Amino acid sequence: MQWTACAAMAIAFSAYISGLMPAISARPWLSIGAALALVWSLVAVNVAGVRESAIVGLVTTILRLLPLIVIGTVGLWFVDPSHLPPMNPGTDSAVYVFASAFALTFWNFVGIETATVPAEDVVNPAKTISRALITGTLTVALVYLLVAFAVMGMISPAQLAASESPLADAGRHMAGSWGGTVVTIGALVSIAGATNVAILCAGQTAMAAARDRIFPAVFQRMTVWQTPGASYVLVGVLISALVIMSQTRGLVAGYKLVILISTLTAVIPYAFAAMAALLLDVHDHDISRGRRIREGLTAIVAFLISMWVIAAAGEESVYWVFLLLMAGIPVYVFVTRNKHLDRQK
Repeated sequence: MQWTACAAMAIAFSAYISGLMPAISARPWLSIGAALALVWSLVAVNVAGVRESAIVGLVTTILRLLPLIVIGTVGLWFVDPSHLPPMNPGTDSAVYVFASAFALTFWNFVGIETATVPAEDVVNPAKTISRALITGTLTVALVYLLVAFAVMGMISPAQLAASESPLADAGRHMAGSWGGTVVTIGALVSIAGATNVAILCAGQTAMAAARDRIFPAVFQRMTVWQTPGASYVLVGVLISALVIMSQTRGLVAGYKLVILISTLTAVIPYAFAAMAALLLDVHDHDISRGRRIREGLTAIVAFLISMWVIAAAGEESVYWVFLLLMAGIPVYVFVTRNKHLDRQK
């Protein structure tokens, strides 16, 4: 999931950097080059060491929220109600339009399960992590709603539909060319920071899978900087391939496709995890009956939402994700072919 998300963010990076250098958007190969430059720069940072990756993550985390907060608050004063389109301007059913929008929006919230990774180092993790997840999700939802409303109110529907960098357009609307430049730089920093974290997680996940003998052993080999270099290089290769493939259909359409692919690669495990949680709750007699019912209902709702997102993502996205899943089966069989023999020894 993480590496497909990286591809989407790399495409967004090339779209926003074209706001500073318009020549990039005029030449598709330059757009691809900008996306790949971001990817391989961050691969190099992660190969160099965890400390270096943490520094990049800290700086970009501090800076990434600034443009969103400015647009989501100050931008409300620039909203023109006439720019706000009807909820369903087309001829498709309202249910279909809502489901399609839900699938795209869901991408912004995938990955929240990574908050459980440091559970061993958290005080009272059962309560602390759950509260952090709920608070963080609600905060992100509020910020996104404010930003989306402000941008839709500032920019006409026709211009917004054709825009490759809507936040930069909103900045220009608020404060002229320098406002667009500031917001563009903020967006680039934000995208770079998020991509850096995703590459870090993807590389570490591949290393952990290799240690569990699910991935080839090469992915757990450490560099002189004590980082899983092969894992990061593999992540970079996969991201690069998806970026190049998506650009054959144009920037906006390619970005949408990659977002849906990334969402599905996360939602499918969510669906399995929901049913696993339901099964565990049914057989866990150490908790109260009320808690089992509450958590069981939550698992059922989570499974139904996951199924809805999968259905709403569209045939093309499901097609590509299915091929990706199937491509991983030979790798799994090859790596684990002798596991049962080792257990018998």
